Order: sequence, then C-alpha cells, then structure tokens
Amino acid sequence: MSGLHLDSLDIDNFRCFQHLRITRLGRVNLIVGRNSVGKTCLLEALAVYANNADPVILQGQLAARNEFVYSGEDLRDLEQSERLFEQYVLAFGGFFHGRDSRPGESIASISTVDGLKKVTFGLNFFAAERDEQGQLRSYRVLPKDEYDLADDVRIRLSVRRNAGRHQSRALFAHLKPGQFLTRAEDDINCLFIPSSGFNNSYMAELWDRIALTDLEQITIKALRSIDSNISRYSFLKAPPNRYPIVKHAFYSAPIPLRILGHGMIRTLGISLALVNAKNGILLIDEFESGLHHTVQTDLWRLIIQFANQLDIQVFATTHSWDCVEAFQQASAEDQTEQSLLIRLEKRRDAAGIEAVLYDKRRMEIATREGIEVR
Repeated sequence: MSGLHLDSLDIDNFRCFQHLRITRLGRVNLIVGRNSVGKTCLLEALAVYANNADPVILQGQLAARNEFVYSGEDLRDLEQSERLFEQYVLAFGGFFHGRDSRPGESIASISTVDGLKKVTFGLNFFAAERDEQGQLRSYRVLPKDEYDLADDVRIRLSVRRNAGRHQSRALFAHLKPGQFLTRAEDDINCLFIPSSGFNNSYMAELWDRIALTDLEQITIKALRSIDSNISRYSFLKAPPNRYPIVKHAFYSAPIPLRILGHGMIRTLGISLALVNAKNGILLIDEFESGLHHTVQTDLWRLIIQFANQLDIQVFATTHSWDCVEAFQQASAEDQTEQSLLIRLEKRRDAAGIEAVLYDKRRMEIATREGIEVR
C-alpha cells in the first residue's frame, strides 16, 4: 500500500475558509458538520489541488453553484466579449474568502501542512511576447508601471505548483459533456461525485474504462451488497443516451437498474468512481444520498477495502447520523486503522472554521455514547 496523496491539509483564502488546517488525514475520511460550515468547499479545494487548478475544474465548480452560467458552445468565445469577460472575473471572486477577485492580489492556496506539496492560484496580469524561435510566450506583470507599458496585457489564470514558477493559463477551457479531463503529468487522478450523483452518460463512460477487467467485479460486488439477485450489468445504448441494465434472478430479461430504486443508481455511481480513482483521490458529496441506512455499512466496508488495495484516498461528506454509525462500524473492522472522522465547526472566537479529528477509538466512544459529532 502506497503513502497518502495528502497526509495533512492547509487551505488559505479559498471560499469560506480564511484559513483551515487539518493536521492529519486518513486513507478514508468522513467529513461532518452543520450546514454552511464548508464540507462541500473542502471537497472542492481537494479537487482544485488534485487537478492543479485546471480551468475546466474551476469552471465546473462555478457552474455547479450557479455563480456563472454560460450557454454558449465554447467558453473561449467569452474572451471576445468584454461584458461577459468582466462578469466571469467577478464570478471568479467566489473562489476567494470575501469574494474578492482583484488580479494580482486575490490568491488561494491548498497544501500539506509542511508546505512541500502546494497549489496556488488566482488571477494575474500577463503580457505576451515572442521569443527568438518565434514562439508566443506569456509573462506575469505585476507593478502598474510595467503593465501600462507592456503590449497585449490580459487577465489570465495564474497557477503555481510547489515552488515552481507562475504558469499562465487561459481562464476558459471547453469540455464537452461526457468528455474526460486531459491530465497533466503532475495531476492526481481525481473523481468528484456530486450529491445528485452522475448522469447515465458519464457512468457509461466510467464503465467503458473498466468493462471486462477485474475492476468490473468490484462494481458488481457493490450492487450485490444491496440485492444479491443481481448477477451482471451493462449499459444499453438508446440514442442519444445510454443507461444501466441488470440481469436479475426474478426477471427473465434484463431490466433497467433504475427500476430497483435510486439507491442502486447511487451505489453503481460510487463503485464506478471508486475503481476509476485507482492511485488517486475519490470525493463524495453527501454520501448517504439515496442510500437506506441498512446498506451503508456494507458499502463503507467495500470502499475501505478497495481504497487500501487500489491506493485511493477517499473524502466524503454527510449530514446523517446513520452514515456516521455505518462508517464507524466499518472502520472498527479495518485493521489498517487509517479511517478518520473530521468535524468542521465554527471557532468559538468567530475567527473562522476549525477541524476536530476523531480516530477509530474516539469514533467508537462518540457513537456508543451518542455524542453529537455532526
């Protein structure tokens, strides 16, 4: 089993976090806390970190929160519209504490506590010039007297990885529905399951990646943990969509998986994301969504088992006490002792948000005594 992608976490000036420090992380982490305390924001920060602040990820997060919605086919066209460009820059402020998007001044960072692994991003002024080979290069210009004199100055996304130089990236990048993100060499494989789950087309794409491999058996095991009468599944093509079907002992012909309830769809989505997150990070928002409390322990057992085997670091959020109890029970059976409950709460001095950690022993005490940890 490999080391963790993140053994700790420091978040500065990102969304609701002026500063959040989590001194220790586990292989599988369940994040709890009251509404508006930043559980989903924490998952978003991890997605930004894993993908080195890729503009596709940032755009997707703005769209998911309805902070910026653009109906055009290609977001790069926004650069040709000064009005839409200004709206996007203003919306970009949602990534920073206080919603301030001033170029060159508003910077967010996500890192390990020791700072050795760090992603910093913000907006900056960049000018363009051609080098000796005729290639167009961008360089950052900060002082006003410099960018007043420079040619072709534009506001662009500025990203810095670890102690490297600031990289200039276009604010807009286009990703078609169902298309996978093209990862850079130093990106971490990362999948984010929203509370609403994946649509059928995206699940079909995930299935295509693992069909007829040993990883497919893990997803079948997940479905059978809810209904042991399922033997196989596939995706049926019904243009322009695809949807999951299963072979069930009670039916002579394959049936749509959705007939068996939303919990089955949720389970399939989680299991497909799990196996596709091999050697990476899996993020699950509102784990319990659509899942009856009686099946959650088995699903947690499967996640913990294969997170260890496939070198995946898992972060999930929940509002549910049933989910906390199921997580505790599955964690108690895990001999690696790498599961962690993280409670986010507002500091008593109203100076931000802090994290309280519950290891396996503290989780057992909390659930046995009925101590409120959500």
